[in-house]
Amino acid sequence: MRILGRLRKQQRGSVIVMTAAMLAVLVGMIALVVDLGLLYATRVQLTNMADAAALAGVQELPRNSDGAYSSAAEYARLNGKTGDRVDIRVLSGTTVAVKATRTVPLMFAQIFGLATCDVSGAAAARINPVSRLTGTLPFGLVQQTLVYGQVYTIKIGSGTASGSYHGNFGALALGGTGASVFRDNIKYGADVSIQLGDWVTTETGNMVGPTKQGISYRYNQDPSATFATVAKDSSRILVVPVIQSLDVSGRGAVLVVGFAALFLESPNLTNNGEVTGRFIQMVAPGDPGSDGGGDYGLYASRLISYTSVN
Repeated sequence: MRILGRLRKQQRGSVIVMTAAMLAVLVGMIALVVDLGLLYATRVQLTNMADAAALAGVQELPRNSDGAYSSAAEYARLNGKTGDRVDIRVLSGTTVAVKATRTVPLMFAQIFGLATCDVSGAAAARINPVSRLTGTLPFGLVQQTLVYGQVYTIKIGSGTASGSYHGNFGALALGGTGASVFRDNIKYGADVSIQLGDWVTTETGNMVGPTKQGISYRYNQDPSATFATVAKDSSRILVVPVIQSLDVSGRGAVLVVGFAALFLESPNLTNNGEVTGRFIQMVAPGDPGSDGGGDYGLYASRLISYTSVN
């Protein structure tokens, strides 16, 4: 009996030692799970912040690299925390890259001498020429080299020096034909999706009345805008398809080769139906295409791999 008693005591001692060892392992696992979860959540936060900052900054491109940097920095500040280290780079007037790093204080891992850990999140956004767009105006700008700030005719007027092409004045039938459809498409933008390579139909006739009504409506929605101060969502921004040629007889199909944006400086309420705008470069809602394809100054933004810009 005395021998059995000693064995039981030895077993109890072994169990205590094993339990203590298992508890140590369990605490270590808890430390690993909790702190790894904290580090993962922080990385997700920093990546989301970098995404937002990069997409905000790229909206200022291609002409305003300083504005792109400032906008990205402001978004990072608003969505980050005090002490975050943020590296922002604007590359080639087309890309904004953002990397944010945060020192995270650990909890359970301090038991093992790990007090803090640096975590980073990164993102990059790039602009590319728009390849697909909804809401364009029913005017076809014939392809040409466009110079920022210069005035271009997007709808020909009767009696103008350029004349018309076999009865076509640059008007397009988008989503339907007729004066009322044409007027509403000027006022609100056509509710059809157009992409590079599409063939669209010309609208015959000069459509002077509907043109004047639609252009007057857009001008009066934002009469105080100027070329230097106009907002991107202003009704004075005229987004139009760029077409390969207008040289078709009557109602015919023309090829879309790009998209462009122009600023409406005046309502141009003359009786000849001409519409002009000052060429502007900007980022708009739409699908981005490939680098260089259909580049007529209107761009869409997209997130890209951060490592691809290094």
